[in-house]
Amino acid sequence: MSEEKDWVKETLKSIEKIKNWKVDDRLSLVSKLTYMNAALAGSIAGWNSWLTNATVMERFNKEELDKLSEAFEKLTIDFLQLDIKYTMMMQQKLKEPEEEPNKKTVYVA
Repeated sequence: MSEEKDWVKETLKSIEKIKNWKVDDRLSLVSKLTYMNAALAGSIAGWNSWLTNATVMERFNKEELDKLSEAFEKLTIDFLQLDIKYTMMMQQKLKEPEEEPNKKTVYVA
């Protein structure tokens, strides 16, 4: 149980760090994105560990699993739509000739 409490404590610190991250330039944005991606990857690895362990998952009742599934579905669809959007944007950028250093492209969602 102590392990779970430590994980929660560290994750709450990560959330605060993300919320308070000072973004000064493109490099700090990339650093923040990298940190957030690592935080997501760690959480997903933990969920995968739980979901593939019947002993853990049997502790959730049907109602809890229904609510979890509903929340996961929304989160998954939102994330995958974000992934598609930026994958398509990157594919387009890779087709375009490189821009001049001072020229900026603005993408609108």
